[in-house]
Amino acid sequence: MNNKQLLQKYVDTGIQLPEYQVRSLPENLKNTYIRKRIIAVEQDGYLEDYEFDLLTPEQRFQYAMKWVENGYYITNEQFDLLTPDQRFQYAMKMAEKDWAITYDQFESLTPEQQIQYVMKRVEKGWAITDDQFELLTPDQRFQYTMKRVEKGGNITIDKFELLTPDQRFLYAMKMAENGGWIYNSQFELLTPEQRKIFKNNGGIVFKL
Repeated sequence: MNNKQLLQKYVDTGIQLPEYQVRSLPENLKNTYIRKRIIAVEQDGYLEDYEFDLLTPEQRFQYAMKWVENGYYITNEQFDLLTPDQRFQYAMKMAEKDWAITYDQFESLTPEQQIQYVMKRVEKGWAITDDQFELLTPDQRFQYTMKRVEKGGNITIDKFELLTPDQRFLYAMKMAENGGWIYNSQFELLTPEQRKIFKNNGGIVFKL
């Protein structure tokens, strides 16, 4: 078997080749390689940037859509290939599984879509940015904070202050249970007895 036949064999398998080898392929083998790679990564895996660069516009769109359907992360470049409705579909799938979209992707959504994306993350108790938190109503902010408390996720000092004394203690104990920490200003808002219990349970105070 000569080198050309060996290369043809590897190309037909859909196995990823190093960039320098792909760049040196004859045009017909390069097209075959890309076609086979698309098939190979359809269910599990992804194309490297140098492979994505070799796709036709139609192939790029189909590749991005397949990742949207499967709920996989896509780059801003791939995101830009989508229609507004497809972008929203992608954003909601990411929100469902706690894979945050990028700032640019979020900004490209309509105001209504932004709220729906943020509320899906709130519903799941996933973390949101401070800018996204500002989009919420007071009731939604409280709902988000309580979800974070229930999940034992870190909350900032301003969100901690939204809680009742009992809820603050619940949060502190969740953090102790998960091996986490609370800020010293949050610790100071606990009662002396709650501070003692928190410390006795291995709670850590982070000093700003």
